[in-house]
Amino acid sequence: MAPFFKDRDSGKRPGGLQRPTAPELATISLQHLGLLRRVFEQHLLLKVHIGDNRRDAYTSTVLELVPDQNYLVLDELVPVDGHALLAPGTPIVVHALLDGVTVEFASEVSRIGVSGGLPYYQVPLPTQLDYQQRRQEHRVAVPMNRGIKMHFQFPPDLTASGELRDLSAGGFCARLHSAQPHGVTLGGLVANCRIELHPAEEIAADAKILHVDGPTTGRVPRLGASFVDLTPDIRRRIEHYVAELDRLQRRSR
Repeated sequence: MAPFFKDRDSGKRPGGLQRPTAPELATISLQHLGLLRRVFEQHLLLKVHIGDNRRDAYTSTVLELVPDQNYLVLDELVPVDGHALLAPGTPIVVHALLDGVTVEFASEVSRIGVSGGLPYYQVPLPTQLDYQQRRQEHRVAVPMNRGIKMHFQFPPDLTASGELRDLSAGGFCARLHSAQPHGVTLGGLVANCRIELHPAEEIAADAKILHVDGPTTGRVPRLGASFVDLTPDIRRRIEHYVAELDRLQRRSR
């Protein structure tokens, strides 16, 4: 794999950093390496805890995955004040939500660099990775070219819109079209949601907002939610739509 930050002419990394010599390879399994590759290729948002602080979390993404050199590269942290807390040797714990299941690993920052005026962090591949399937409902990703629109009505009179990114009979993830209103926390609220499954078919249901992940550079916030008290008819229509998407994706593989 060609390094994300490699200068084509000089072979140097941003900020004049030379590409490091290969360290001893970690004993990460092929299965866990495959999970990290999916996190990287799907550009998933990460939650990063620094040191022993499990209360405050920063968001990031994986910019580069280089298994032959035993490292990955994390994007700048959001909020940006997390940068001042990092130095070579700082321990971190990273969480990602992959197909609705939490992936978690611990590592440390080995190198800090700058590219295009923004910091990045080189992190050794973890030797252990936790991935436990806890979801009971089958969830499928919604192709971006489908453009499934969503509309949210929050109490008392706050509205928002977005696009559906994945769906199950238990909940969904959506990309918001704009940031959260200043001073308003959506997490924990119950919203009335309208999902435009097809041009002539729309469903409405209540959903509890579980988390809103702040945007990284050039991206928009993502919202995760679980449905509340689905009627049998709405649940059946969601399950049929999930099955339809699943069939289409299997045929395209």
